[in-house]
Amino acid sequence: MLGTENNPGVMYRTLHDLFVEIKKFEGQREYQVSMSYLEIYNELIRDLLVPSSPSTYLELREDAKGTIQVAGLSEVIAKTPEEVMDMLH
Repeated sequence: MLGTENNPGVMYRTLHDLFVEIKKFEGQREYQVSMSYLEIYNELIRDLLVPSSPSTYLELREDAKGTIQVAGLSEVIAKTPEEVMDMLH
């Protein structure tokens, strides 16, 4: 998924294409790209952007509108695909 520096994976290529498309509309539209990165393993949820102990797990919660969300999941703003990949690594 992540690939290597010499052979980027699907995540990098998708992010690169996204930012290329955003650049085409620079000055005409305003965009903000934000990301979260989580792991679900054995029905346990971890935030992979926050360095924490392996026993720190997040919970699913339902808000007043009935939307399911991960309580406490971090969200960061990204400006380039390289910035996103740095966070993922």
